[in-house]
Amino acid sequence: MLEFFYDPNRYFRERTPLSSIPPAIMVVVASFASAVSAASVIAGAPEQSETYSAIMTVVTLLFNIPIAFVWNLLLLGIYASILHVLASSIFDGGESFGTTVKVAAWGFLPLIFSHLLTSFAYEPELSSKLPFLISTLAIVWQGAIWSFGLRHTHDLSFRNSVLTAGVPVALMLARVLLETA
Repeated sequence: MLEFFYDPNRYFRERTPLSSIPPAIMVVVASFASAVSAASVIAGAPEQSETYSAIMTVVTLLFNIPIAFVWNLLLLGIYASILHVLASSIFDGGESFGTTVKVAAWGFLPLIFSHLLTSFAYEPELSSKLPFLISTLAIVWQGAIWSFGLRHTHDLSFRNSVLTAGVPVALMLARVLLETA
């Protein structure tokens, strides 16, 4: 499992067909990390009393966990649809939509780290560009995971898998740039 972090190409090459459980865990943990990140930002707001901050943190967690889960399922469907249409229709990849969903779900691993790191990056002492940098690196990491996953599950060339993963990555990078501009 650790080889996924340092050699995703080998990980996907040796594990085709993919199991459904680890990708599903990635989506659930990413949802939880997103909710915790939002709660930590609210808890760190300087102009609130400790009691109010504690109450808002709990309320934020209670509401954000299901919202983050639904949001991540929606994103998973969007990412998987884009990846599947490109891999299957344009590059003649030969796998099912279910396999593409598993590959897309593996791409949520960088979001876990991104959400947790950006919650600390909003500290006033740190650079205002740090959340942008963390998000950008997570998106590029997502693209690499998707590229290797599609390459081995859909039997695409390296070039075609990079182009397929590059479309949602470019859209996400554009969104991050617009948010920080």
